[in-house]
Amino acid sequence: MVIKMRYAYLLCMTACLMLNLNAQLSDTGLFGREAIVISDTSETPNNSSLSFERLLSSYQWSFNHRTNYVNDRWFLMLDERFRSSLIRTDRQFIKDQQELRFLGGRRLTDRFDVRVSSSSLFLSDNQITGLNDAAIANAHTGIGFRPVDNVTIAPYIGYTVDRQADRTDRGISYLARLRGDNIEYAETFLNIDGQFSLQRVDPRTTASHFLRVDVDREFDTQTFINIGTYYTYSRREFYFPADDRTQDLFNVSMNIDQRFDRRMGTSGGIHYALRRNIVRIISTSIDWRTVTRGYFYQPTTPFTGYLFDTSVNEFSMNIRLGLRYTFSERFSGMSHLTYHERSEEHGLTSIDPDLPSSFVEDRASSEFRKNNIAQRTTLATQGNVRLTRGHYLTFAGSSSILRYDTPSPLNFDDRDELRLLFFTGTRHNLNRYLTLDLAVDLVMTHVVYLRAQRSANNNWNRVLRFTPALTYEPADWFKTTNAFEVLANYTVYDFEDMVTGLRSLSYRQVGLIDSSRVRLTENVRLDFFSHYRRYERGELRWSAFAERPLHSFEELTLIASIRYDIRPGSIAFAGGIRYFNRNRYRYIQREREFETQIRNIGPTCFIYWNIDNRLRLTVRGWYEMQYRDSVYFSSIPNLSIDIGARF
Repeated sequence: MVIKMRYAYLLCMTACLMLNLNAQLSDTGLFGREAIVISDTSETPNNSSLSFERLLSSYQWSFNHRTNYVNDRWFLMLDERFRSSLIRTDRQFIKDQQELRFLGGRRLTDRFDVRVSSSSLFLSDNQITGLNDAAIANAHTGIGFRPVDNVTIAPYIGYTVDRQADRTDRGISYLARLRGDNIEYAETFLNIDGQFSLQRVDPRTTASHFLRVDVDREFDTQTFINIGTYYTYSRREFYFPADDRTQDLFNVSMNIDQRFDRRMGTSGGIHYALRRNIVRIISTSIDWRTVTRGYFYQPTTPFTGYLFDTSVNEFSMNIRLGLRYTFSERFSGMSHLTYHERSEEHGLTSIDPDLPSSFVEDRASSEFRKNNIAQRTTLATQGNVRLTRGHYLTFAGSSSILRYDTPSPLNFDDRDELRLLFFTGTRHNLNRYLTLDLAVDLVMTHVVYLRAQRSANNNWNRVLRFTPALTYEPADWFKTTNAFEVLANYTVYDFEDMVTGLRSLSYRQVGLIDSSRVRLTENVRLDFFSHYRRYERGELRWSAFAERPLHSFEELTLIASIRYDIRPGSIAFAGGIRYFNRNRYRYIQREREFETQIRNIGPTCFIYWNIDNRLRLTVRGWYEMQYRDSVYFSSIPNLSIDIGARF
């Protein structure tokens, strides 16, 4: 029944999408005037998209629609987003979410307009044990005032209906919007975006306020400065079942979880040229955040069930110094030094004086244990070099140090971390038909725990990968790319010789990839893809570089398809076959023994239909017949449908 309902919604949205598109294609605008697109956030054209995906036992539905329309008197904005998921196992896990926003109005003069707005949000999730069904809807009416060009002030008043935990609350809603785009003064541009939103739905109150101001000044093509500051505040209140003591004292069945989130910060950056070919970049940001959690009904006894009000204070800071350089047509690159710091302080608020001090101190100690300070410093560089005509070199490297401290003596997570990353790659155009790519990357991480309780976990992790690839394209109708990959991953514990049962780990992998395309005619194409991968996991003794393998795997993936373009770029069909096989082996006294096999095989399909770049339909699917140790055990269809429209 659930799947049938979602398919019905899918068909309904498809019909609406087609009717909407047809109306747009047949009409140039309201009252014969040409319609133009308006948007508060971007110049994205009107669009709709609808998608469905089934992968194994999971189903995903999504629908997006956005309409912006304006003429000399009227304006309209409609935005809808719908998401739904279903996972079918021994039980069904269902999650639905829908958000709808509408804004419409009529201009009275060049400075004034009247407008109405409404929005709704619905959420349902049967995986959540607490608040698994909630909805909120509101409607507002107001005026828009433009005191100067590019600045709009819009106060509203309205009504809100909020449903949680089978309870429906109603009340007055207040809303105000402030927006200023590209306000110019003395060659300096100012952007302002702000909102005041308050809903009083007795006995709860919710709010969402924000203000952001950005200032930009460009002196020349390589020198400019930007400064921004912001403030946000939100208040959310959620119902949850009250305990027996709260029900007896306050005669209520539900308590209210209150969450307050305040955040403010500033950021800035400057780009300027030291020389003609060297640009210095300096940027910084500072952020403060306080999250407070409390409870509307708070009985003082019994102490074991007392709900403490808590707070979290966060501070973060980023400083970045960079250089971008171009010395010649042969060499360019960038280097930067970055410092990042983040701290958290947890504590109790609004402590009842009647509570026993030992009871409060125990909870305060638990909160204090969460406090931490993290500091990371990173030095990085990257560059591009043209060695000769047709031969190129790319390199990158970084080194970072993390210091993570916890003030509490009961928190043993204090650690230092060193991370080194190196990458180099080359491309060689050997001739007009043959291209060789070589890539090597190395990542090394050393983690050192400073407390004795966790020092046994100190380790080095080293990952080395080498990937050559060869591309051969003798003609427009044929192209093949062959790649080879070798990867080694070693995790070595510093004290494995001193701790019983602690073993270092190794992971090694080798892979071969072939991707080929053959165009038989202007409309017919053959595609081939194959991937062979063998990897092993085992225990490692780094001092002797000796390994004891535990398991090994061999995987083979083959995909072949034929594609027919009825109209290139507009209509295409493809069909083929997909094969996957994985063998698992175990080692007994270093002898490899076969353990199990998984094999999947089935047909694939692809459909693409594009109508004048206005309507697009894409269908992908494959059918899997699954075998385990050569015994058939299931068949699973997989399907992905995507419909998009622009108008």
